[in-house]
Amino acid sequence: MSEFFASAPPHDFFWWCLVSGLVMAVAFVGCFVFLHRSRLMENMPTSRLRSAAQGYIEVEGAARLMDGPPIIAPLTKSKCVWWRFKIEEKRSSGKNTSWVTISSGRSDDSFELDDGTGTCVVNPEGANVIPRHTLVWYGSSPRPDVPPALGRGWLRAGFGRYRYVEERIDDREPVYALGMFRTHVGGPDSFDEKLDLKELLDKWKHDGKMMAVFDVNKDGRVDQKEWDAARRMAQKKVRDEHVQRAVETPDLHLLAKPRDSRPYILSGIPQAMLIRRWRLSSLGCLVVASGAGYVVVTALVARGLA
Repeated sequence: MSEFFASAPPHDFFWWCLVSGLVMAVAFVGCFVFLHRSRLMENMPTSRLRSAAQGYIEVEGAARLMDGPPIIAPLTKSKCVWWRFKIEEKRSSGKNTSWVTISSGRSDDSFELDDGTGTCVVNPEGANVIPRHTLVWYGSSPRPDVPPALGRGWLRAGFGRYRYVEERIDDREPVYALGMFRTHVGGPDSFDEKLDLKELLDKWKHDGKMMAVFDVNKDGRVDQKEWDAARRMAQKKVRDEHVQRAVETPDLHLLAKPRDSRPYILSGIPQAMLIRRWRLSSLGCLVVASGAGYVVVTALVARGLA
């Protein structure tokens, strides 16, 4: 290698050093990122939703669909709580063949997480999602005509001009989460009394029967004293409704992306396995960075620049 760099043209020498230096820098950053995440997960205690503190927490539970329309993965038409897909086309240019992404997307619909002590709403927007299920299959059209027959080995055979990739977290599946936990209290203070009072009085003003009730002296008009009594009645009605709604509306627990740079992770893979994966990724990045650094040093020494 030293002989190659010693005799290489300046242009080739420069590009080898530049590319190797960039690879070394990116790999070193990746090494520390993966190592930081694995240590963060190891040192973070697992919270229980019933007693979780407000702020950055780690929680494990079962993913559940919320009330309303189900979440459907677009390629397999499977019911799930989260999905991501990619459709690629095989394209050739001369002797080179590559897969080009022609369509992709991911779900940002919220779902629930239940750890047995309580539930919280999970907003997956901005999360680093590591799904448990990944399907890869091939076909001859830009969109798969039918969902794949799950479990057959031929699904992963490389036949067809188009490649379909779908990742999912299924309903009732265990999920590990690391993110910002907040509770929105459904008490009376969460309602706008002034706005609701104004809307109710405006409604009564245009209701002939209600105005007749307020006309106590039956002179055909509601004077200021009678209107003040109507206002007090409306205020009591609004406050009673707010108390009733507060009783019927439980506190909303929400897990979402932190506003700072701390990672937001949703994983269908168990925590212990994820920690091992990231430690191996950190080690792999370190090996790549060391190799790229060796190339840079060898090149500089061969040229007498170091």
